[in-house]
Amino acid sequence: DEGDETTKFQDAVVLLVLLGLMMHYLLKRDLSSLRHICYVGFFSIAVLCATMVYRAAEKNLSHSGLFRTNVKWVASSFADVLNALPIILLAFLCSFNIISVHCSLVDPTRGRVREVIHKSVMFSFLLMCIFGVSGYLYRYDNTDGNILLCFDPKDPVIFLGRIGCGITTLFALPMNALPCREALLSLLAQISEARARR
Repeated sequence: DEGDETTKFQDAVVLLVLLGLMMHYLLKRDLSSLRHICYVGFFSIAVLCATMVYRAAEKNLSHSGLFRTNVKWVASSFADVLNALPIILLAFLCSFNIISVHCSLVDPTRGRVREVIHKSVMFSFLLMCIFGVSGYLYRYDNTDGNILLCFDPKDPVIFLGRIGCGITTLFALPMNALPCREALLSLLAQISEARARR
């Protein structure tokens, strides 16, 4: 029980330190200073994806019959379908940034915006499917909810990808907070204008 309290305290300290480090970015009006973080994210996701595919292929090729006996082609229950749903839904996670993406295009025609949306959603969907399938083919029914927990923590390539994903996730906080804050401020301004007209 005392160890749990120590761990909770350490977790709280780490979260407060990270929040303090991110406060500078959380209060910015635009996030042009974070425009290069997408390269860290893309690199870490590409490394993780390639490593997961490699590790799954390595495991299945070294154990003959593993794929044939363990793969589940059809969901055996409705709960299995619900567990797979987030893989598909995560492809649509960036949809709230559509307006800011539209405004940042050089020539924001309807066709160009549609092309950006279609390509980004398709890329996200394919990436999530590759992650899901490779994680499943590595551990089959023993796959954890967090696929990265399926792999050996001492694997240096997976560790590098985890660090990159951690950095990307950390910097996603201000990227997600900015549109929410701007929408809230815009809503408050519209409410004030409506009250002033009465």
